This record gives sequence, structure tokens and C-alpha cells, in this order.
Amino acid sequence: MDRRSFLIGAGTVVAAAHTAFAQDAATLIVLTDKVTAAQKSVPEGISRVATFAYDAAKHPTRGGANYRLSDVDETARYPQAAWFSTVNGRYFLLDESPASPLMLGAIGDGKTEDAPAVQAARDFCAVAGAPLLIDAYFAHSGTLELIKPITIRGVGRERCGLYLSIDRENEGVNILTSGITIEDIEIRAYIPKGIQNGQGSYGTCITVGKIIYEPVRENGKLIAPELVTGTALSRLKITRAEGSAGAHAIACTGRISGVTGNDLLIEGASPKNPHGDAVLVHWGTSGKDFDLHEDGTIVKPQIMHKDPEAFTYHPNNIRFENLRVRNTGRLTAVSSAYAVHFAKVDYDGLDDDVPRNGLQILDLVVGDDADRYAHPDDQGKVFSNIGLSDVIAYNITGYGINGRALIDVSGFGTSKQAKDPNTGAYYLDQPRWKNIEIANVVMEADLSDTTELINVRNFLGDISFRDVHAIAKVSQGGISVQQCEGSLRFDNCKVNGRTLVNDCDGLSMRDCQLSGSMFPQLAITLDSSKGFVLGEQVTGGMSGVIGKVAAIPDETTVNVQLLEDWKPFVEGEELAGSGRGTISTIAVASNATVTIGGEITAGTLMSDLEAGGTLISVASERARPGLSRAVKIGDKIAFDGGVLYVTRYAPANTANIEVAPAPAAVKAGGALALERRSRNIRFEGCGISGSNRAVDARNCNGVIFSGGHIRDAGQYGLLVGDGADISVTGTILSNNGLRRLLQQDATLATRDIAVGAGGLFNGRDIRFEDSGRVVNNVSVNDAALGGSLQNSVFAGTPVEANLSVASRLKGGGRFTLADNRTADGAAVKGN
Repeated sequence: MDRRSFLIGAGTVVAAAHTAFAQDAATLIVLTDKVTAAQKSVPEGISRVATFAYDAAKHPTRGGANYRLSDVDETARYPQAAWFSTVNGRYFLLDESPASPLMLGAIGDGKTEDAPAVQAARDFCAVAGAPLLIDAYFAHSGTLELIKPITIRGVGRERCGLYLSIDRENEGVNILTSGITIEDIEIRAYIPKGIQNGQGSYGTCITVGKIIYEPVRENGKLIAPELVTGTALSRLKITRAEGSAGAHAIACTGRISGVTGNDLLIEGASPKNPHGDAVLVHWGTSGKDFDLHEDGTIVKPQIMHKDPEAFTYHPNNIRFENLRVRNTGRLTAVSSAYAVHFAKVDYDGLDDDVPRNGLQILDLVVGDDADRYAHPDDQGKVFSNIGLSDVIAYNITGYGINGRALIDVSGFGTSKQAKDPNTGAYYLDQPRWKNIEIANVVMEADLSDTTELINVRNFLGDISFRDVHAIAKVSQGGISVQQCEGSLRFDNCKVNGRTLVNDCDGLSMRDCQLSGSMFPQLAITLDSSKGFVLGEQVTGGMSGVIGKVAAIPDETTVNVQLLEDWKPFVEGEELAGSGRGTISTIAVASNATVTIGGEITAGTLMSDLEAGGTLISVASERARPGLSRAVKIGDKIAFDGGVLYVTRYAPANTANIEVAPAPAAVKAGGALALERRSRNIRFEGCGISGSNRAVDARNCNGVIFSGGHIRDAGQYGLLVGDGADISVTGTILSNNGLRRLLQQDATLATRDIAVGAGGLFNGRDIRFEDSGRVVNNVSVNDAALGGSLQNSVFAGTPVEANLSVASRLKGGGRFTLADNRTADGAAVKGN
């Protein structure tokens, strides 16, 4: 018989039965349904029964199945819904593989309570060793526990599912044993009230494992807890019912190993009630407060028992890939686990243009216990081998409890012990992380100036960021690395937004591009419906990087971030990337008169970008966007509606200028800030640009810049402040004299390199270019500690002189000048 629907008409049933059991045709009888079959007397010699339905009175065409002759001892191992006994004392057991809850009494309309039938089908399949077939939508109240190995298989995630109604204290589907497979279904949960922060597996659609395990002893000896292994989740749709409160989609907690998830669609209920995490990897949660220290400090350890020998496994060997995530506050948080990998993720932060609450890609909780309560098998492994790769994340707004950063390696967990000397907070002694890698990630965010795209804090160990392209829509909040020690590597990363390095030992950046302000953007409209991909490079009359994709896969308007070698796009030309299209219009109007530095050009005021901010788009001849010269931060702009000041640098031939009404009060700060006690820091082949200071260094030592360029900054390209010891070799500086962001500071003298009081600088093989607006290329304060400049080339002509170096330093040190020359080979002398 067809197990997905049942056959209507006795002739069809008999024909199908005779086809399937031709050799036993004489032993088969067809009955109306399973419920009334118990009222029949089945003759001797009949060993098989076929039914039209489970209970014809409730539904005449659902639940038909095959049954085989059994006995009372065998049927006792199965749920009552799976068998029946006849009037003449014969027993018949469900004989289906796979078996559907419809065959055990479910209605399957997604509304009627089907929990008894679903659980009966689960129990039958677990004993029979048969797959559980989900071929309709089954409503289920309370947790569905899987405590025996079983395969749950659907007929397609858009055609069947489990609709779970739970509360904030319970899980949805809870996997508590090894060998569970779930595939090709939708799992939807409804919870009336959102979970509290830290309640790891509560309110989830699927939970693998269990948060809390009490220690078990036999004859006074601690017994190792059972390890749940071999969980496979494939081709699932995991959703929240409309009106459901926020909670996690999947939680991997406690003593588990070997979880795989592939091809998952994860969707929250609405903008106000998204999923909390797409996948949470969490060791456990606090249970009881107890005293661990003589000084009476109270802690909340992640174990429920006072037994000092209590231990448990940590989540490990977990891999999720090919995820499409919507209406979800965070992709994943990983706490006290190891061998965890996420790959190939498409993560959108908007739903009908409404932002999520929070929005975060990765949260590594660095303050939870590591080996303290770890099972002996896990000793030395916790917090190691964790990866995130091949991720595209866009429309991220970054606010709420998870809004601090898109990638956050700073959460301090629930156990607190050691006192932070800087903040006074109590934290556990940090574990050492090993082999943490974030690679090939493109993320776009609209963050406030108090948040970062990447935040690494209180981190000890090894972490690397490779091929990460992070796009911030404001000039603050790029990378923050604070109170860290170990090996922190950034390779071939591009970050828009301020980068802060504070109290760090052992950081290196290679071939990175750090920009303190947004690249200019050009909006174009294409006559193509094929979508482009966020972060990809496109070519036409110019080259650019896709900065925003309005919708995937069909959209017609993209923003292109302009690259350094700007050439204009033109109407009618073809734009090529992963998609192709012909430019039909350039989104620049010519309906306003804008005066910049005495020059009059066409332009239009656009909508507000930020509080108090306005975008001006300008056009030149033939509707091609562009200015005849670069527009500097702090430039005064007059138009027929008032006076504005430029708040972001815009190169020549740029389509858009960002401005603010006078007076312009924008925070100052470096594109790269090196601060308090930072040491052993290396930048190799990096490009640093934007902000009022490209590099602002104070109280740091052992900092090396090798190659690369420092350009397009405000007052200083490189400020070597008090307590800074900086070495620069083979770097190009082209500050070009941009002014600071504050209007009152707009006339301050500009330098490529300024060595201030208490600073120590050594430079070699440096090239200074584009010096037309720079007062001095290099200025050394007489209170500097000393340093040198050797074998460097001054290719530009500054306003006053190449060098402004005091003949004597107050502290008695020296600043040595040797073998420096102009571009034509003439010697350069200090004054």
C-alpha cells in the first residue's frame, strides 16, 4: 500500500494488497479501519490485515496500513495504537516501514492535538527499527523526547512538519540518545513568552543533549555520563509560529559529540519575535550559587552540584553548513566547546525592511569554565578548533542585547572569579584558545558609533581572521581588540570603520585595508533581474565592490563602493559580476546648486543618513557623477538652503558627499588607534586611510609598520604620541592635508608624521607623496624621546618644509636624519 496516503475503494485496496502479497493472497483480509478491527473475528489462516483508515469515524481516508499476525508477548513491547486484538483472541501488529503517525491515530491537520499519536509512532519505530514518516502537519504540545535511536523522515520541508507548542522552560524536539536522524521536514515551535538570557536549550525547536547533569556514583565512584553522538539534521525548515516569542532554533548542549546540520532554512516569526540564535552551542547553565573561595566570593559555576569531582562532557565535533537564516538575532554563540564549525551561510538581517533586535554572526563566550569541570576525555581540548567560513551577512543593524559586534569574542559567561585590573569586574582566569579561524566572510552593517564589526576582548590564545570584508555604514566601529595576548592574525581583511588596539600583546595584520570612513558609493539601476552578491567586485567603465544588495535573488538597484582607481560608469554600458546587466540610469539628479570651495556644481540633497546628517549627490556633464577635485573633511558647502560641512572625505569624481549642518560636531579619532600597553604589534603591507588621524599611537611599544600605505587622513597620517615606540619601513604616506572633523579645528596644521612629547619613532625607506596641503611631512616635538629617519624620499612639496625637527630634544635624546632626499635626488635637511 501507498504509505503517504491511502487508497479509497475496496477494489483498489484488494488489488494493491494482492500485488504486494500475491504469494499470500489467501492469508489477507481488508477491513475498514484499525479501531473497529478489534470488534471483528478474524478467521484462522488469515495472517495479514489491510485497513482503509485508523479510525474511519474521525477521518475515513487517513491512517490506512498493513498489519501482520503477532502474539501478546510481542505486542506488549509496542504502544497500544500500533496493534489490535480481535474478538476471537488473535493479535495483529502494525507492519509498516516507514510508519506515519497517521497510522497510529493522528489527524495531521496541523491544528488538532496529535501528541499521543506522534509519540506512539516514535515508540513503535524505535522498537521496530523502522523510520518515522512525517507525511502531514502534526500538532504536538510539550517536548517530544527522542530517547532511542530513530530516523525521522519527511516528504519535503514545504509539505509536512511538526508544529510544537511549548513553554519557555522546555525544549521542542529533545534529542537525548545517539543515532538520531531528522530530514526533509519543517519543525515549528510556538512559545508564549521569550526565554531569559542564558537559558540555553529552553524554548528551542530542536535541542541536542541536555543542559544539566547531576553526577552519578556507584559504590562511591563517579560514573562517566553517557555521551550523545551521531545526530544528523538535513534539509529542514526550522521556524517560529506567528506570534511566538523569541528563543533559539537549535541548541547543542551538554554531553554531545558528532552533530551535523546541512541545508537548513531557519526563520523567525516576525520582526519583533525572531529566533534568538540559529544554532546555540552551550555547555550548560547556572544552577546553584555556592562558595568556592575562602574570601566568600559567590560564583555561579556551570554545574548543578557541589561535588568537586563532578564533571561532564563538553559539546564537540559539531558542524553546520549550507544555512539560510532570516528573522534571527544571532547566527551562533559558542560556549565551552571544541571542534565546532559553521560554513556556507546566507544571513539576512531585515524582514520587509524591519531590523532584528540585536543581530550578530558569531559570539565566542570567553569567560566560561574550560577544564575545571571537563570530562577527562575533554581535558585540554575545550576552546579549540572553532571555525566560521564562507558567510555572507547583510542588512545588520546591530542594536539590543546582541548588538555590540557582528563577531564578538568577548562575552564573559556566567562564571566569574578573577578581578579584572582595568574594569574591576570579576572574571574567571581566561582559558587559552587554540586554532580559532574566521575566513571568507562578507558582512555589512549599519552600526552606531558605540559598536564594532569585530570585537575581541579579554582573549588569550590563537585566533585568525582571513579574507574578511566588513562594511560599516558609519565611520566608527570597525575592529576593537583589547586586553588580548597570544597570536591574533588578520590576513587580507578589509574593514570600514575605526580600528582600536588596546592593551594587546601579539597582534599582526598582513595585506589589510583599514578605512576610518566609508568608501564613497554610487547607486545605479540595472535592467537585469539577476542578483549580484554582496562584497563581490564588479567591472564596467570603473571597478567597484557591491556594497548593498536590496534583495536576493531579484533586485534592480545596487550600491557600488568605489575602488581607488576611480573611472566613471556610463549609461548603456554593461556591468559584470556574478550577474550581468546594462546600466539604464545613473542615480544622480541635477536639481540643486551646490557651492564647494568657490566652485559651483550641480547636485541634489538626498534623504538623511544619520541623525543630523545629509547626503548630497552631485552630477557633472553628461549626467556622469563627479567633482572636479577632492572634497575634504570640514569643507564648507553653501547651497540655496543653508550651510553644510563635509563629514567624510570624498575623492575627486565622487558621486556622493556626506555632510552635516553647521556646526559640525563629529567625534575625533584615528582610523587605527594604538593605545594602552599594546606591544608586539605588526602591520605588513596594510593600507590605512580616513578619519582625522590615520594612525593614532600612544603608550605602545614594539609596533612595526612594514610596507603598505597611510593616506587620506585628517590632521595627521601618523601621530606618535606619549609612550609610543613606532618603527616604519618601506611605507608610503600621502596624507594630502585633510582637515579634522570639528569645524573649529579645520585650520590646524597637518603632518604626515608627527612625533609628539614622549614619543619615539624610527623610520626607514619611507616615501612621502601628495604633500600640497601638508604643512610638514615630518614634525618632531622637542619633548619627544628621540628616533631617526633614514633613506626616505620626499616626493611632494609641503606648505612650509619637509621636516620640522628640533635641534635639541629636552630629554637629552637625539632624532637622527640620514640619507633622506627629494624625488630628484636632492638632499633633504631639517630645520
